[in-house]
This record gives sequence, C-alpha cells and structure tokens, in this order.
Amino acid sequence: MLNNFRSQGERILGPTAKRLAQKPGAADRLTWASLPVAVLAGACFYMASAAAPWLLILGGVLVLINAGLDALDGMVARHAGTSSPAGDFLDHAIDRYADMFVIGGLTFCAFGSLLWGFLALTGVFITSYLGTQAAAVGLKRDYGGLMGRADRLVLLIVVPIVQGALLMGGVGAFYRLPIGDGPFPYPFSPYLTLIGFLLLVLGAFGHLTAIQRFRRARMALASANPGAPGDGPKNPP
Repeated sequence: MLNNFRSQGERILGPTAKRLAQKPGAADRLTWASLPVAVLAGACFYMASAAAPWLLILGGVLVLINAGLDALDGMVARHAGTSSPAGDFLDHAIDRYADMFVIGGLTFCAFGSLLWGFLALTGVFITSYLGTQAAAVGLKRDYGGLMGRADRLVLLIVVPIVQGALLMGGVGAFYRLPIGDGPFPYPFSPYLTLIGFLLLVLGAFGHLTAIQRFRRARMALASANPGAPGDGPKNPP
C-alpha cells in the first residue's frame, strides 16, 4: 500500500541520488552495501534479549539504513542512465537475502516464533516471486497488494524499535492472550510478543498479497489470450 507514496520518497532522496549518480558504479555499490547492513540488522535482532533490548532498536535503525540504500540504488542508476537488467537482477537478489537475514533474525530471537517466522518468510518470498514472475510472462511488474516491500520495511523498522523501547521502559515483552493455558508450547501458548505478532502479520498479509498478485496476473493473461487454455507449463520439464 505504501508503494503509492513512492514519488514522495523519490523527491526526498532525489538530490542525494543526483549527486551520487556522478560517481561511476555508485548504483551497484549501494546495492552491495545494503547486504552487510541487513546482515548486521539480523544479527542484532537475533542477539536481542530482555537484558539487551537496545539491540532491537539498533536493528530497526539498521533496517532503516538498508531501506534507504535500497531506494537509492535504483534512483542513482536512473539518474546516471545506467539502469540495466543486470542491475535489476542484482537488486532483487540482494533484497531477498536481506529479507532472509532480517526476518530470520527476528524469527530466532528471544521474542520470535519459528511458526510465525516460517509463515513470514514464505509469504515474503512468494509475494516477491509473483511480482517479478508477472514481468517474466510479459506483464507489468506487480508491486501492488495489501503488503508490498515498502509496507514490510516500515513494520520491520517500527515494531522492533517499539518493542525495544517498551522493554527499556520496564514493560514486559510477553502478553497474555485470553485463550486459556493450553497444553502446547509457544507460539500456541497464551503468550505473544510484539515481534511474534509482527511475524504473524507479515506471514498472513504476505500470503494474501501473493494471492492478489496471482489473481491479477491470471486475469490479465486470460484477457490478453481469451482463447488460450491457460493451464500447464509452456516448456516441458
């Protein structure tokens, strides 16, 4: 949904992108630089605990830096006139690794959940795949849906910072839900954290967004080829 505000973001970052565009190869360097920042963010999330809640805040700040670098690389390439399929391929590959490290760090941290983390990662990856696959079959790349990359990044910045700030303020991380005690371990227990809830939201809305993109692509392909059967692979295995 926040993808609709892309133009506002480009106006803010535009002057910086124009300056960087004067340096040869700056776009690719920005893309590569975003990866270690994402790794550090994931490491901070993974090492965060009730004794070190500041790591959640630092991780959120690092995700913000990663998002800025990710936004700048494409803008710099356009201003420099160096946009290319190779650069686009590199950008998407690095983005998926960044997603893996950041969400993986939250999944395995003291406040995370393996189940919700699995749903979050699969939702993110399938959503991204369907967005680029639309372009691969001749449609316009699909950035839309309930939760695009911009929406996801905002949540990955804000929620860990809020969770860390609450912990530093003496507020407990685990919240009791009105579902009884239950015989099953977390995440089926009556306790949930903001981080666990974030992973659940990323997973649920990620898969709903994937369904939206799938339906849009199928409808567009069906309207472009009304006489085609529409099922089965185009190439043999």
